[in-house]
Amino acid sequence: MCGRFSLAVDKETFEATMQREFHLDVDYESYGLPRYNIAPSQDILALIHDGHKYRIGTLTWGFKPGFIKDSNFNVINARSESVATKPLFKEALKSRRCLILADGFYEWKRDDQKKTPMRFTQIEKPLFTMAGIYTESKTKKGETYHSVAILTQNANKDMEEIHERMPVILSENERLAWVHPNSGKDLSTLTDLLEEKEAGLLRHYPVSPVVNNPKNDTPKCLTPINRS
Repeated sequence: MCGRFSLAVDKETFEATMQREFHLDVDYESYGLPRYNIAPSQDILALIHDGHKYRIGTLTWGFKPGFIKDSNFNVINARSESVATKPLFKEALKSRRCLILADGFYEWKRDDQKKTPMRFTQIEKPLFTMAGIYTESKTKKGETYHSVAILTQNANKDMEEIHERMPVILSENERLAWVHPNSGKDLSTLTDLLEEKEAGLLRHYPVSPVVNNPKNDTPKCLTPINRS
């Protein structure tokens, strides 16, 4: 599962990475960065590809197709193992895939009755991308909105002692194959990208319980704590 993450790198790192890896000139402040505690129902920063170039924008976290009338319906994660066959997701997999930008994500470790928030980051890169699918719908007023789910997979050795699931993190070499429109013509290309990732790329550390409340969007969410 992935239910909380961050995008809190500094302005210089973010804008340089966007230019170097995606050939995009992006203004850091225009997207409300930094964000330390991104939660479901909020807008998140994502990348798509139009067949010629990357495009960046925001999507609402909580996948909800237009035919769903339940106002409480809110799918934040989609299992990679079944995304190609579930009616709710399979059309999005074919034509509406995205990369979700992050510099870390949170998961909670259970010790007896206690839950400790842990922050996961990538060892070698300040920014990484998670695989997502999104849908386009209309509100009752006829306004278009886009909502997104983060894909998850079985945890590898980087994650399994904390939680049984983890987000699908795509490497720099996998990103274009995931979002390029032509990839939807052969689902095997996409499902290959969703195979379990190698371990040794993530590190984690305990952080303050302040992150438990999504209203707390402060640097304290990132600060390591002593568990002793």
